Amino acid sequence: MADKPSPYPLYNTTYTSHRLSPLYLGDATPTLLDDATLAKHSRRLNDILKGNIVLGVQIGNGVGGDEGLGRAGFFQSCRWTVLKNERAWAVVERRQFAEEEDADPESRDEEDASDVGELAGVMIEVRYERATYMGLMLRNPEASEISAEFIHLPLLLLRMPGPLKEILLDYLATTFDTRVSPMILPPDFLSWSLERFLGDLTGNGDRQDVQNLKSIVKDIQITLKFPTAAPALNSLDIKIPQENIPIFVSRGKKILRQKSSVDAPRTRKRKWSPSDDAGQPPAGPFMAAFNLYIKTHMALSLSHADVRISKIACGAFVLGAEGKVKIFPQLRHDAHLPTKATHRFIQSLVSRAKQNQMLGKNSISGRFGADVELPLEVHVDDAPPPYELHDPSLPSV
Repeated sequence: MADKPSPYPLYNTTYTSHRLSPLYLGDATPTLLDDATLAKHSRRLNDILKGNIVLGVQIGNGVGGDEGLGRAGFFQSCRWTVLKNERAWAVVERRQFAEEEDADPESRDEEDASDVGELAGVMIEVRYERATYMGLMLRNPEASEISAEFIHLPLLLLRMPGPLKEILLDYLATTFDTRVSPMILPPDFLSWSLERFLGDLTGNGDRQDVQNLKSIVKDIQITLKFPTAAPALNSLDIKIPQENIPIFVSRGKKILRQKSSVDAPRTRKRKWSPSDDAGQPPAGPFMAAFNLYIKTHMALSLSHADVRISKIACGAFVLGAEGKVKIFPQLRHDAHLPTKATHRFIQSLVSRAKQNQMLGKNSISGRFGADVELPLEVHVDDAPPPYELHDPSLPSV
């Protein structure tokens, strides 16, 4: 008997993200999201992985050349299933767990009727003797992505070794006439994702905001790379302890207020959205303070073309420029529900895969206050103090 319900597949796992063009189903297949259609693809890919069908490369039982699959043991099964959203997943898992505990079936039925929501996508699970590999095709619940002949599952998350990934991607391309491409995340998107997450946690301006930052975000580690300026220096990790994050956010808000008062002719502005592939990261409160901090104390600037953010890690997620992503669950009142910030972070990844224009201007809106068009450069007199030298007795802004 299981000790607890199974965790949601999206969490606590490092995935590599890819873009998927719309999957072609044809007239004969009304939808990909029914059990019969998914069972058919399960059987087909199962046969391929067992070596009964050759599609370019044959992988069968007993393969040992590849380091990943060689340690995984013998192939056991491949299964395609509908991936429900997290609320519905938690309901089903609690129901199954309760059945093992002989819980009241009537209460379970009521919970099913009220909590089961729309699907999140398709889950592909490949089991070997000593390892289980996963593929998730996620849809955007805010958009209509199912038509008569196509279904759009724009974000593909994979956790599997190279040979197995090649087999799966080839199957998707040949079966659904879809194009798969790696999803490279520019520095703009990395910094914007962090700013938006922090903004969702700091909307009330009270002590609870500070507690949310410390308990959910914890420490923030930002990795900088210098592609041409310092090729011998692979990367530079800068860690902001959790007790200093509210200070950076508060100081960054002051920076933005000061810049908003600058005359318009003296400020060069541009529009930005998370689908941009290059350019200066938007200066939300935290990144404005962080940029000024490294400029003042390290002689670095995010506005320089040779200084690039390559990874952001915190207690809620890890996001890398190469498309690696790991999301940690944030429970609320023991209800197995994600915080709004985590939910919006996941949706931003799906929207990024779709190349949606999510922001109409270079602004951080909503929980950061009124929309403020931001300059490319930030210049103020009082830089935030080095976090390792911060004096708690100093008044915060």
